[in-house]
Amino acid sequence: EDVENLFIALQKYKEVVGSYPLGSNAEIAKALQGKNSKNLIILVGRKTELNEKGEIVDPWGTPLRIYFSDSGVLIRSAGPNRRFDDSTVVEADDFIRSN
Repeated sequence: EDVENLFIALQKYKEVVGSYPLGSNAEIAKALQGKNSKNLIILVGRKTELNEKGEIVDPWGTPLRIYFSDSGVLIRSAGPNRRFDDSTVVEADDFIRSN
């Protein structure tokens, strides 16, 4: 649910600001909190969890990986095992959301 809310917030950000936010996870978090060209705060659901570096984290405390292309966004959570697995790992539990 948290990743889905972030995905929706990033889509809304692009609609209103005109492009996806740029930079690292922490810079994206700041952009959603109003540090953008329109000084607009985009809400990401009930509460966005941040770590001490200001990065958006998944429910297990691992910073999300956020990737952008011209037309889309991909958000990746490491899942409960807290490691980013590739598709060859049988017990992979990563969560990925993209358009």
